[in-house]
Amino acid sequence: MFAVILSVIHVLSEEVSHHLKRYNEQLLSFGSGLFIAVIFLVFFPELSKGVPHIGGVGYLLLLLGFSVFHLAEKYIYQHVRSQRELRKDLTELHVTGFFIDSFIIGFAVVLLFDINASVGGLDYIILLPFFFHTISSTISLDQMHKYFEHGWIEKIGLSIAPILGALVATVFEFEVAHYYYAVGFVVGLLLYVVVRDVIPSKGEGYLNFYATGAVLGALLIYIISFL
Repeated sequence: MFAVILSVIHVLSEEVSHHLKRYNEQLLSFGSGLFIAVIFLVFFPELSKGVPHIGGVGYLLLLLGFSVFHLAEKYIYQHVRSQRELRKDLTELHVTGFFIDSFIIGFAVVLLFDINASVGGLDYIILLPFFFHTISSTISLDQMHKYFEHGWIEKIGLSIAPILGALVATVFEFEVAHYYYAVGFVVGLLLYVVVRDVIPSKGEGYLNFYATGAVLGALLIYIISFL
């Protein structure tokens, strides 16, 4: 049910973002600030919780996720000469990255219920940051459309990715360690994508919108953590 809700939020966020194209830079700045807050205040602490289960392997996977995406993007830039092919390949790479992210979110939702089963109603509070993450990642990807166009097939894939992740985690009996392996890799991937491609570069973007996104995200996350 949570995975389905996340998919609906993805679609609604995309529609809202689509109708606010004239505010591209503002939305991208706000979304990237919110995105960064979720990465540093939700996913990094979550990865540290995995140390008793997988030791330092999670941090190696973080490095792997960051490096794999960097190498793939760098390879495309250095070996594709046609601007049309370059845009196409970069689009596929970024959509793949966000698909993996959304898939892992759905996967994580199921495993988080298993990990925190003893806390009852707090499961719902634990999962709220994933809503913020879904909104911010959808806004960020949609506002990147002026650089990287993606079609309806990619949009459908991104929309159902959380459901697919939840189904895989439900059908197969994964251990807690598998959850932290996945978190390590996807955090590395997201960190590269956000810093390299989502946060407006050089003189672009709006400082006040980025700061608002980061501060609002941090406040919401901390309020949730104390509930």
